[in-house]
Amino acid sequence: MSRRIAALAGGLVLAAAALTTTWATAGHAVTGTCLNIATPISQPIGCGGLYFSGLGSGIQPNGTSLTLTAPDPQWNSHVVTSVYDPSRSDQDWTVYQRCNTVSGARSVAFPCGTGGTPTLDPDGQAEFVAEATPLGHHLDVSGLINKPGNLCLSVEAVFNGPVVHHHHALRWRTVLRTCNSLGATFFAGIPNGGADAGTTGVVTSPNFWQTWSPFGPVGSGFVFANNALSGNVFNHKFVLDDPAGSHVAGAWLLAYPENDGANQVARIIGCTGAPNQITPGHFDCP
Repeated sequence: MSRRIAALAGGLVLAAAALTTTWATAGHAVTGTCLNIATPISQPIGCGGLYFSGLGSGIQPNGTSLTLTAPDPQWNSHVVTSVYDPSRSDQDWTVYQRCNTVSGARSVAFPCGTGGTPTLDPDGQAEFVAEATPLGHHLDVSGLINKPGNLCLSVEAVFNGPVVHHHHALRWRTVLRTCNSLGATFFAGIPNGGADAGTTGVVTSPNFWQTWSPFGPVGSGFVFANNALSGNVFNHKFVLDDPAGSHVAGAWLLAYPENDGANQVARIIGCTGAPNQITPGHFDCP
């Protein structure tokens, strides 16, 4: 494709907002997915979701949309598609921007802090980590950040592709893996109550198999590239892909070479400012 990398404020304000260490107060945590008020003043600052906008019937997620879903919140469980359902919290994720360092005052314009630096992939695009957070709640029983029970969107090599020369081809499938592996440290987002919808959460030293970057626009949305496969293991983009390529729920997703097909084009679901800066156009706030 002819890439127009979403440079959105220098890549510093791209993220689906922050986390919470407790269950949110009534009116601030809802599904559909985990949408928050447009100008949050309390936690959770705003969870979000992702749906394949190239499939389905419209630019807004609805009953025809297939959505990134973690139905089994266990280590190494599959991440699949399911039909968008505003009552399902297993479609809720929290996205953190990756920073080289975090220092100084953090703000919407400077999530890593005035003295910190964001991490950019070789194309100059910001990198992000997605944590499964039903209703903004960490999966760890303590409900706290940086705990081993918290799980993030990752990939694993599985020989379950088409049979080639009597063997199944290698595929990179999406799974949940421990977020705080390889020394990752997560920082909570900061509510501010302003029109810019709060300062996103950030992470340093994440597991590089768990970092993703959006590229686009492409068709009705963006493609989301896995940074380990795209920038280190191979020399072309491996992007989030629905292998079913149709309205088939339950497909085990994968990271697959970019072809810009409809089954690779996705959008962020969310109503706060940051997710709309990744994939503008979706506003569905309570």
